[in-house]
Amino acid sequence: MNRNRLLIILVAILVVMNAGLLSFLWLNKPDYKRTRGDRERQKRVENYFSKKLDLSEEQERLFEQQRKKHFRETRALMKDIQADREEMITMLQNGADSLAIEQVLARINEKNNDVERLNFWHLRNLREICDDNQQKRFDKIMHRIGEPRPNQRVRSRP
Repeated sequence: MNRNRLLIILVAILVVMNAGLLSFLWLNKPDYKRTRGDRERQKRVENYFSKKLDLSEEQERLFEQQRKKHFRETRALMKDIQADREEMITMLQNGADSLAIEQVLARINEKNNDVERLNFWHLRNLREICDDNQQKRFDKIMHRIGEPRPNQRVRSRP
């Protein structure tokens, strides 16, 4: 009888552990819908540039190489920025001192500057793939992208 009770307790513990593991895996699974949506958005952007700039197959291939390289470089920085933001949320909850908060903010700003620098060089590399006529169209697209949209709110600090 005592042995049966021990087996029942062990089985119950294993069931609870399995349920916990399944819950953990379920809640932490990648968001495939977002990933698929990102791929669709990326494809629309590629098609837009290809169509508006009338890219050759070779230029499309070079654009794709540049895009992959760019996202490899920026992905790590974006993950670091997200980790720093999560650290700030923890600091907010734990009441960290101003110096520690400023250090995290400085790290975030430095990484944001690195991302902007990478973005600039990425766009410049894309522009260099284009011929003179395509560069003019590329410049127009960049100006249009940089302009605020009519329904876009511009953030201002108090």
